[in-house]
Amino acid sequence: MTLPSGVRRADGDDASPARHVESSGRRNDSPVCPSPPHGGYFHLPDVFSEVAKARSEYNVVLLESYCATTPSFRVWCALESLAQQNPRAYVWYVMVSGALEVTEGSLGALLPRRYPNLRPVTVTPAQVFSGTPLEALFESGTWRTNTSWAEVNLADLMRLALVWHLGGFYADSDVVCVRPVTHLADVVAWQEMSTIGSGAFHFRRQHPLLLQIMSRAALTFQAARWGAGGPHVFTSLVKQHCQGHGLAAGRAASCGDLTVLPIKAFYPVPAPVWKTIFMPQTFIRPVAQRYRGSYLIHTWNQLSRGQLVARDSGSIYDQAARQFCPLTRQLATAHSPFY
Repeated sequence: MTLPSGVRRADGDDASPARHVESSGRRNDSPVCPSPPHGGYFHLPDVFSEVAKARSEYNVVLLESYCATTPSFRVWCALESLAQQNPRAYVWYVMVSGALEVTEGSLGALLPRRYPNLRPVTVTPAQVFSGTPLEALFESGTWRTNTSWAEVNLADLMRLALVWHLGGFYADSDVVCVRPVTHLADVVAWQEMSTIGSGAFHFRRQHPLLLQIMSRAALTFQAARWGAGGPHVFTSLVKQHCQGHGLAAGRAASCGDLTVLPIKAFYPVPAPVWKTIFMPQTFIRPVAQRYRGSYLIHTWNQLSRGQLVARDSGSIYDQAARQFCPLTRQLATAHSPFY
């Protein structure tokens, strides 16, 4: 997830794999995830073979690049909401860890049973970047040198290559899906008035604009620049692609084979006011009514990671969780009024 301009991360909010992941020692210095404890973990199938078998008409893709084997409640809420709202799509949770906790009563065990279209799978970064313009950048290891956010760089770049290979709708794992997205094709959205976001987008498989975005990222990537492989390159290439099509900041536009959606489509709550998502409310408005024209609510996890949600507080997040990720909410609040 990439923050808008002028918004700083809260101290300690990054969960860098450098704290948990060893270097492979290979030329690309790719992270090697530690083996999970014995018992209670499912070794995940490969995403490319599973997608080929599924023959899905629509893919939804979320990415775990931190070597986590036990996703947080917010990640599960994102997955559940997307699976619930898009029952005819396959929702692929692509994990570099290779294993998922599936102990009895865990969401890893329960959610894929409730939603057969939710499919946790695995992949290695080398697989993802193979045959793409980003392959040399990845192998060079420069994406993780002289930077404090190597994990963000990896996630920004991996999402481009994953969607290039698979085709589909990518979403960050800090969202709640409040409307179906399966009718969206070749779509990006403004994140703020001056920036096209990379936290949610759709491209068909091997879309030429996505190839251009990867090629530009490979040429201009600066590891120390936050979001170098995300909104910066998205904004530049989309503006170039939409020349002559009347693209206006923050507004919807049609640029040939690309649709640009307004800010409210994927980012209805601006990052600077993220706290409003979690504030208790006495006047309850249905989420769908509050966010007409929105498909996702982004919760800006780099800022809100430590914010607890109070059950039955009337907060926007709790209302959304009750409706769009009810099983996740039920388990998250089974032993505590906060989650």
